Amino acid sequence: MAEIRLIQIKDSLVKYWPLISSISLLWVSIIVLYFISIKLNQGNFIYALDDAYIHLAISKNFLLNGVYGITSYGFTSASSSIIWSVLLSSIFYVSGLNSIVPFILNVIFATTILIVIYHFLKSFKMNNFYIFLILLAITFFTPLPALIFTGMEHTLQILL
Repeated sequence: MAEIRLIQIKDSLVKYWPLISSISLLWVSIIVLYFISIKLNQGNFIYALDDAYIHLAISKNFLLNGVYGITSYGFTSASSSIIWSVLLSSIFYVSGLNSIVPFILNVIFATTILIVIYHFLKSFKMNNFYIFLILLAITFFTPLPALIFTGMEHTLQILL
């Protein structure tokens, strides 16, 4: 029984190697960039753009005060994406306020982008090596790792 399971795992690894490899490279690059960021910022996680903090402030005020704005005192049209701020507010409602949420969402969306594109390319019966090259190009020429560290909605936009 265990031998059959090992054969199934091996077959899956062979079948899905372009997807597994590209996701692994994405995650390794994210982990490396994360630790570099932490080291360069005295142990603090910092987003590459201040826009992420605008979204976080709007999301917090929308959740806590029912006000879509950067302060609790009134509406502010300071966001580039209403949907992103509302999504963050929804997650804050469940998980509590945490500035790492946009980062985690971006990792999830970037990974999902690779999965969707992999299945799309497989539907054309494309060679696994070419699929791997395309997924690699999408990962690093988009560039997904850099977009993840902006804390913005761009990976969600690409996915949609």
